[in-house]
Amino acid sequence: MNAIRDTCIMRCRNTTLLQQDYVFRDKYRQNKPNNQSSNQLEEIINGLINELTNEPINELINGTLELMEH
Repeated sequence: MNAIRDTCIMRCRNTTLLQQDYVFRDKYRQNKPNNQSSNQLEEIINGLINELTNEPINELINGTLELMEH
């Protein structure tokens, strides 16, 4: 049971780090010169980050943690 809890906590932390990375990228995008190939790569990366941080995954992790607390 502890292994499952630790895994959920680790995934939550990773999700938080990805979200912080996304905020950093957003700030970086506002301050950098416009470059077409860089923008395409950034769109792909941001799409992957969105896939990794989508709501159903967060809800599943949070729901699992809540169940384990009871």
